[in-house]
Amino acid sequence: MKKLLAIILCLAMVLGSVTTAGAISFSDVPEGSYYFEPVYNIAWFGIISGFPDGSFKPASPITRAQMAVMLVNMQKLSPYSAANPRFSDVPKTHWAYKYVEAAADAGFINGYPDGTFRPDRNVSYNEALTMIVALMGYTLKDLGGTYPTAFTNKARDLGILNTCAILGDSPATRANVSCFLRDSIIANWNDYDVFKYVGSGYKVELGADGIYTITQGITKKEGYLISLYIENTSASPLPVSASSFSTYINGELTQVDTSAYDAFHEYTLPSGSIPAGTTKRIDLMYTTDKVLEHISIQPDLSSGSECPLIELNF
Repeated sequence: MKKLLAIILCLAMVLGSVTTAGAISFSDVPEGSYYFEPVYNIAWFGIISGFPDGSFKPASPITRAQMAVMLVNMQKLSPYSAANPRFSDVPKTHWAYKYVEAAADAGFINGYPDGTFRPDRNVSYNEALTMIVALMGYTLKDLGGTYPTAFTNKARDLGILNTCAILGDSPATRANVSCFLRDSIIANWNDYDVFKYVGSGYKVELGADGIYTITQGITKKEGYLISLYIENTSASPLPVSASSFSTYINGELTQVDTSAYDAFHEYTLPSGSIPAGTTKRIDLMYTTDKVLEHISIQPDLSSGSECPLIELNF
């Protein structure tokens, strides 16, 4: 099964950490700001991090070295240590050396004709978009036209400018580059398995997807398992049952496969409640004979809440 891309379609909600430890929180990323969700999304993915004082510094510019780190993290590349540094101003002792080498080796960041990389130079909006589009495999030859218009036009076509449409040669800020990266993931990547959602009194994290198989005598049944991590953020127990999740497979309402839970001793049918302030993993199992193309899951965990519609595309 292909990995799932969870696309946020119902976002009148606030993103927050759903883990019980190592929660991510930035003191200067205000709720309601246009960059609030993008910043937390890519921070959860480990693409960007904040500062020791708990700040994110959304208005600060991003340097070329920092951009290299973010793109390597986004592409999930391993930091690369060359036998000899390719750039005269990024020695092995530089904090971003392995990331710059990995980015340059992958071809989505280049140096300058004089052999330098200029790691502390600020990245402009046009440069940031060019790097992201290049990361996605596009070259100037593929796109035609000239720099930077060819890359910025492609960025717009790909949805990278959906949240923040700033262009030009001024220094790109951490907040706006976060928007570029989050939108590029939503629109174009299928190898990120986790997005997080918040409703009134609860938070939901989409976990891993998988195929399960049940063999009972000569009968063999296959199905799909979707894991959700639900944190009860309210002060009261949060009721949960199989009927809490309305699921549509290829557009048709589909019931949770209750027989699957009976066959697996390690799984139990979702029921009971989640204590206040705790997180519970909910495994939802579905059986279908159809070729799976699309699943929609809409949790209904508290009355009157904003329910996130979790879209899973295969």
